[in-house]
Amino acid sequence: MKNFFLSFLGLIIISQLVLSQGVAINADGTPADGSSLLDISGSKGLLIPRMNTSTRNAIPDPVEGLQIFNTDNKCFEFYAYSIWHQGICATCPAPSPPSAGVHTPSNMQIVWNWNTSDGATGYKWNTANDYATATDNGLSTTHTQTGLSCGNEYTLYVWAYNSICNSSAVALIQSTSNCSVCPSPTVTFTYRGASVTYGTVESNTIPKRCWLDRNLGALQAPTSSTDYLAYGDHFQWGRLDDGHQAVTYSNATTGAPVYGTTTALSPTDVPGHNLWIKMATIPVDWRASKNDNLWQGVNGINNPCPSGFRLPTLDEFLDEAATWGTQNAAGAYGSPLKLMHAGDRYFGDGNVYNQQAETGYWTSTVGNSSYPGWDNSYNNALRIHFGSSYVNVTNQVRAYGYPVRCILD
Repeated sequence: MKNFFLSFLGLIIISQLVLSQGVAINADGTPADGSSLLDISGSKGLLIPRMNTSTRNAIPDPVEGLQIFNTDNKCFEFYAYSIWHQGICATCPAPSPPSAGVHTPSNMQIVWNWNTSDGATGYKWNTANDYATATDNGLSTTHTQTGLSCGNEYTLYVWAYNSICNSSAVALIQSTSNCSVCPSPTVTFTYRGASVTYGTVESNTIPKRCWLDRNLGALQAPTSSTDYLAYGDHFQWGRLDDGHQAVTYSNATTGAPVYGTTTALSPTDVPGHNLWIKMATIPVDWRASKNDNLWQGVNGINNPCPSGFRLPTLDEFLDEAATWGTQNAAGAYGSPLKLMHAGDRYFGDGNVYNQQAETGYWTSTVGNSSYPGWDNSYNNALRIHFGSSYVNVTNQVRAYGYPVRCILD
């Protein structure tokens, strides 16, 4: 009994010493500092409970002052006022966000570009500000986004990352090009045996249409209504680009054929030479027998236009004329097409006439009795014709020569 009493008394004394001095945890027995309840020293650190947000939220009835380390946001957190508060949070050594480069927009796509970030081992992009679902782009700093709509603004979010973490997102903003029916601002093709590049223009019609910016054979797009370098060549209706149409100009009213003439009619769709076929008797056609399908559509037998383009129909040309500010030559030149008084070539001698006086443009539409000049004994095709005070449509014999302007199919 005496021994039990002494043991119990010793426990009370030890307890009082602990409560009054605090607890020390160390390797050399150094007592706790008098100001501390728990004094820990040594060569290792202190780990407080580590858990993610879901586990933290599952703690039943957390007491005020309870502390944890949140592994989701890498923050020390404590509980007070019935909610969890963030204390000190770790900052990830992420690369800096990439900066925007120069983007290349077109009608239906954007080529996005951004600059490199120091320390980045890769980049991710997303159309939403969500890194978790972003697409890894590796070390490439460009991305082509397709399937877009013309004339709209788009945003692409880009992050830089390293082996540890990622930067904040940079929002790249770019609009696609204004809606255009022309797939490209230029068209390169072979004409008269040489590579040429023409521009494209959009009409004012509804719906819009895409045309070449000059007549076939023109050395440049028109710079004025008297720009003879933009007159171009004069085709006999239905003939291919075989050189017969070639004309050179020395000024706004003087042009000369490049090649000679012949009176021998062609028995086939392809004459096989570059000569102008003169014909002054009925049916006034360069071909021995009529063929109405030579310039019909993009797959027309003798379509002289670049791939994907063709001669316009009469209705398409009339739609254009309806948008002109005035129904005359001034209105024709004032349109996006800048149609000109380029003159014509007479079927009887092949010479060039009427520059700056009047002109016609061939259409792919064959002649018919709905328009002036119809005579069933002649092989006719329809031309749109304009002068200083008029725009009209007439039948014209196919051996005549007129400029050609191509339209996208």
